Amino acid sequence: MSAAKNVAIFVTLTVLMSVTGCASLSDGHYERTQKFRTMKAWYHYSWSSEDKFSCHYRDGWKAGYYDVLTGNCGKAPLVPPQKYWCPSQITNHCDLNRYEWYIGFHDGANCARMTPDTHYIKTWMPEYCESETYGSSISETPLIPLPSIPSSEMTEESAAALPELPSP
Repeated sequence: MSAAKNVAIFVTLTVLMSVTGCASLSDGHYERTQKFRTMKAWYHYSWSSEDKFSCHYRDGWKAGYYDVLTGNCGKAPLVPPQKYWCPSQITNHCDLNRYEWYIGFHDGANCARMTPDTHYIKTWMPEYCESETYGSSISETPLIPLPSIPSSEMTEESAAALPELPSP
């Protein structure tokens, strides 16, 4: 490549970056990643089942899975995709194709709800560990657990058998 061509490519990319911005490039990468995850999940879902799914169910499943994966609530839209608007879908197929799409949408959304949510930064909380000693410092006397005796079975002899509590 010549130097002039390299400069032209650089200028073109610079202009495109200033017009589109880095955020749109990041959004495009995010959408492609989520679509890839959706395709991968569909592959595992369809191969793990012995059922054969229609293309309408598949499209709905992918739409529902993608909807939840991108942070939406996973509720099916009131209006189905445009390919189900044709009156022949209702008259020729008794509206079964649209019904399968909605069933697939719900199944895909439910499947995506079982995946870990990656949209929020989870704060790290250290685990609370109790020390091996029972007090806040080693010089304190350890607490002695008392045996549990129901009050109905408590007699003078069992009360006398209880250990003496240390005085504060």
